[in-house]
Amino acid sequence: ESYGYNKFDRSHKSSEFFVRLLASAAAHGGNILMNVGPMGNGKWDDVDARIFKGVGDWLKIYGESIYGTEKSPLAGEATKKDDKIYLHVFHWPADGKLVVGGLKSDIKKAYLLSDESSSELTVNRISEDDLIINVPLAAPDTMNTVVVLDINEPVEIDSVRLLAGKFDNTLLAFDSELHGDGFTYGDGKVNREYTAGWKSKEQWISWKFRLNESEKYEILLSYVTASETDSGSIVCEIDGKQYPVEYTAPQENAGNAKINIGSLELSKGEHTIKLLMNTHSGDECMRPLYVTMSLEK
Repeated sequence: ESYGYNKFDRSHKSSEFFVRLLASAAAHGGNILMNVGPMGNGKWDDVDARIFKGVGDWLKIYGESIYGTEKSPLAGEATKKDDKIYLHVFHWPADGKLVVGGLKSDIKKAYLLSDESSSELTVNRISEDDLIINVPLAAPDTMNTVVVLDINEPVEIDSVRLLAGKFDNTLLAFDSELHGDGFTYGDGKVNREYTAGWKSKEQWISWKFRLNESEKYEILLSYVTASETDSGSIVCEIDGKQYPVEYTAPQENAGNAKINIGSLELSKGEHTIKLLMNTHSGDECMRPLYVTMSLEK
């Protein structure tokens, strides 16, 4: 599995949730506010105390990958400090092969941050742009294991994202390329990680990605709308082929709505998905959240 870029479960509070949220925020150059305080009696809730103790325990081992770091030029959940890149691996590869896409630079050494001896991991380059790091079959930390890359600077990358092979992939609206003026973003909370302000046909949204082998996917588009009466139609264009679809506002209390764009086989190489406006009623077009590319079973 390629590191990072897997949407984690936001439906419950846990140490894992906050550890991954913390790493994701650091990897994208952001900050988060842990909005938790004592109860009315001045005591800490036992659940909150347990959660943040878990986060603190994780930071004792992996804090180097968070404190004083900056956004990495690599796509995915990665931070950078000096000549080191820290890969935050939320979903450990079952076959022990961690694919790192888009890294052209040579690696001097790769190792697990939790390994006190910093034993070197074997690295094999599979193309000019991509490489595989051979890691243990069992994840050292199921919440977020960090793999460190000692790298030759300056860092050279291919900015087109490599999708994880044999896994479902999610293309977030926050990571899309926006064309035309007037777009804005939601605040990033659940079902508010959208692109908004889509009001004219001169605006459109796109994602570029790569595959190292052909795959057959079911393409789903998740979205919300500005009001409960909004509706319209858009065109999802994949490698120049157009798929027109209609949309309506999500049902009450549903959170978001999903459109099945269809199933198609994508070949090895580079691909582009575009969202184009067709018609809309209301003040603006739909607010896309993400495109899910699910492997056909």
